[in-house]
Amino acid sequence: MRRVATMTSKGQITIPVEVRKRLGLGKGDRVEFTLEEGVAVLRPLPPEPDPFGAYAGALGTLADEAAVTAWLRDLRDDDG
Repeated sequence: MRRVATMTSKGQITIPVEVRKRLGLGKGDRVEFTLEEGVAVLRPLPPEPDPFGAYAGALGTLADEAAVTAWLRDLRDDDG
């Protein structure tokens, strides 16, 4: 597959839709560019882990404000 894109004055390009579809790329996805024997290669990168994902829904399991405060202290390793 050969597709052409034009670079803007800021060095930006739009990845052609056919290439995005074949690579499964969507909004917010990250890619890397490498040079291999003088040829630029574009590869999709895996998503970065969500640093807050481990805490999703945690507050819903806590009974009251005191439980939330205790949970936060535990996260911070705070004794007082």
